[in-house]
Amino acid sequence: MGSLQVAESPSEVSSSQDKRIHMVGFEDTRKQIASKLLGGQMEDEEKLVERLYKNLKGRQYLIVMDDLWDTKAWVDLKRLFPEDRNGSRVLFTSRPKNVASKISHVIIEPSPLSPGESKNLLELVVFRKERCPQELQDIGKKIAITCHGLPLSLVMIAGVLSNMEKNEKL
Repeated sequence: MGSLQVAESPSEVSSSQDKRIHMVGFEDTRKQIASKLLGGQMEDEEKLVERLYKNLKGRQYLIVMDDLWDTKAWVDLKRLFPEDRNGSRVLFTSRPKNVASKISHVIIEPSPLSPGESKNLLELVVFRKERCPQELQDIGKKIAITCHGLPLSLVMIAGVLSNMEKNEKL
């Protein structure tokens, strides 16, 4: 369903070893999310929500919400995060454009990959450092075109293909 990451400074975003980066799922309740972000302490939901809010108040943080499918999760969670206008940000990804437009007026919609970029990504995931055999070039182009430049589709298909025997019978 997606995940949420919290980092309190730019250096934490690039440091996977920092203990202040927490992964929680949207399927978690607001209480479970607040508890995980506060180090696993379980208590009354309203107390947890208040403690998290106070903990973040006045501090810079980055909240990344990945793969948001409806606005309900955001409506439920947004009161956890102070709006101090201090550079803190909440960034989310969403495939349904209507979800993004209901939550934010700033929408960044990446362009699909070109056919060449698609083919290169497919080859990179399937063959890693090796070159795609000449006999598989045509099928690779067809697969890349079928994915319509969508990186997630390409990576998923490439993941399946990378576990198969690499010959013309693909």
